[in-house]
Amino acid sequence: MKNRPTRDTGATDQANKKSKHRHKDSGHKIPPPRSLTGRLIVSLSLALIRRKLNIVVEGQENIPQDLPYVIIANHVTYIDALWIFSLLPPEHYAKTCSMIGADLQTDYGLLGKLMFLAARAIPVERKGSAGARSLITAKNALEAGNNILIHPEGTRSKDGKLGPFQSGSAYLSTKYDAPVLPIYIKGGHAIWPPGQRFPSFTDPEGKKRELRLIIKPCLYGEDYPDAKAMTQDLQERFQALQDEIGS
Repeated sequence: MKNRPTRDTGATDQANKKSKHRHKDSGHKIPPPRSLTGRLIVSLSLALIRRKLNIVVEGQENIPQDLPYVIIANHVTYIDALWIFSLLPPEHYAKTCSMIGADLQTDYGLLGKLMFLAARAIPVERKGSAGARSLITAKNALEAGNNILIHPEGTRSKDGKLGPFQSGSAYLSTKYDAPVLPIYIKGGHAIWPPGQRFPSFTDPEGKKRELRLIIKPCLYGEDYPDAKAMTQDLQERFQALQDEIGS
């Protein structure tokens, strides 16, 4: 991986001021700071998760020191974002938005509404061309110094295996010079598979389940000819990891 220069904070602050002005005219508002209710949901949920699971984190040194960046992870549970929030420095977590399906707010009852509050959600319409609008919102959020969390598969895996990657994260990286931080989640599917009403924190023998969060070094859009090539490489890297250690 190439050595990357540290960002010029003063220049970033100036760019952020300019981008805020552009956001007023764009019609694509970035999510406001996480509310007190949203912060409480995350804090209480993480306190419970840390008590109930054996959480193993690998590669925490790969988290960038500077904002912003795009986080990608395989999608296995409703609460994947919580696992990832637990890894980030507090100031990075506060500045992280999540691209999640707009239908979670309307079709998934209280759970979906709580997820929106906790995630600083950028809603993504699952059908039609509305997804392009969410990418514009994500671009605006990046320009304002926010991280973006994206699940490239777009929906939860039904069996824990990886689905096809969509190109949104690679597009943001290649188009807007945002590093991509890959995080692989192992064990989440066993904890809360689709169709199961509540998470299961213990295995059939009554032992705490293990959740492994594997953080890989950042990848950079400038190292690829286009978003399609970067998306393919990201998919292959995640697939190789899953083939090696399982889901």
